[in-house]
Amino acid sequence: MQVGPRRMTEMAGLRGVREPPDGETAQEVQSGSITRGFLFADLRGYTRFVETRGAAAAADLLLRYRALVRAQISRYTGAEIRTEGDGFYVVFPAVSAAVQCGLAIVDEARTASAERPDEPIAVGIGIHAGETIETADGYVGGAVNIAARLCGLAGPGEVLVSDTVRALTQTVLPVTFVPRGRRTLKGVTDHVAVYMVLTHGRGSVAAVGFGRLRGLPRGLRVGLVLAISIAVIGAGLLGWTVLHRSAGLPLGTVKIGLDMPLSGDAITRGVPIRDAVELAIEQANAAGGIGGATIALDVFDDAGAAPINQDPVRGAANVAAMAADPGVVAMVGPAASPVAASEIPITNRAGLLECSPANTDPGLTKPRDGALDLRSAFPTRINYIRTAPSDDIQGPALASFMFT
Repeated sequence: MQVGPRRMTEMAGLRGVREPPDGETAQEVQSGSITRGFLFADLRGYTRFVETRGAAAAADLLLRYRALVRAQISRYTGAEIRTEGDGFYVVFPAVSAAVQCGLAIVDEARTASAERPDEPIAVGIGIHAGETIETADGYVGGAVNIAARLCGLAGPGEVLVSDTVRALTQTVLPVTFVPRGRRTLKGVTDHVAVYMVLTHGRGSVAAVGFGRLRGLPRGLRVGLVLAISIAVIGAGLLGWTVLHRSAGLPLGTVKIGLDMPLSGDAITRGVPIRDAVELAIEQANAAGGIGGATIALDVFDDAGAAPINQDPVRGAANVAAMAADPGVVAMVGPAASPVAASEIPITNRAGLLECSPANTDPGLTKPRDGALDLRSAFPTRINYIRTAPSDDIQGPALASFMFT
């Protein structure tokens, strides 16, 4: 059985902050308060796996998953407080150790999944830190509740942490914290700033190639923007567009990146888009390219485990590779909003134009829903666009259509 955040909170013996145990006064409890790191881990898609593969395969997956997690808990001196089903509740004496353990778990899970792709270990992790009281009944404090809620938000292969964790560890760990916006967590009064953690070299990127489009002639920039947008929506006007660029643009090859699910259960989403982009580029090149420049396509696969079958961590690594390549001036993708949320901070910092045909989360583009957190490096640089309407627009429109 998959353990959700509500059940995880119950596993911890907490629903936020509890009253001190019998026989202890509040003052006595506070005197023993120290800051700890709390980690919750949970398999994604496990219930579905049980239903589709059967109990025997599910039991084997659970054993491999538990052994993998426990090896990393031991490595980073964590204490396993409680485990139920596929849910882990772990405490660490150092917050940095909790983050390192979480990253090690998802890395090991990724390796194990590559070795046995038919039985993927798709784990999501949430980490928070705070002062708690250790009692005979467990830990007393709101930090545990927040960690459990963050775990509930984490997608496959994601380590999500609070701003508290980021502040405590950003100067001591070689990691990148990718903002995921301020979230309302059940049972928590204040909004919590959430970050996805990436190790350097996997999805992180230095400030390279800022404003790379600005280094190209204006005619080439306009042509590339049109090329991406038109390729995504399948229009056939790109060839006409490139014929009307100004003369004197540099010759050579420029690359457009593509990040889509090209394998796994979501392959039917990614392959048609890839084919459409390839066709548009072929037509553009046949018409002379953009201002004399030939276009090449650099393809990346962000396929992942259920439920979305696309991996935000893999997507972030893909766009980091694009951002590090000065030949890539723009990209098409991704197909899933959670992947876009992991990519936008990287492409925004790098000045890489990103156009998606499918993302609908309002928070990707609308400041009131958290877009400024995603492009915090350069808030006024709008490098991400999409051709699909956001949920706050298409939802009411679809509802109106149904009832009229």
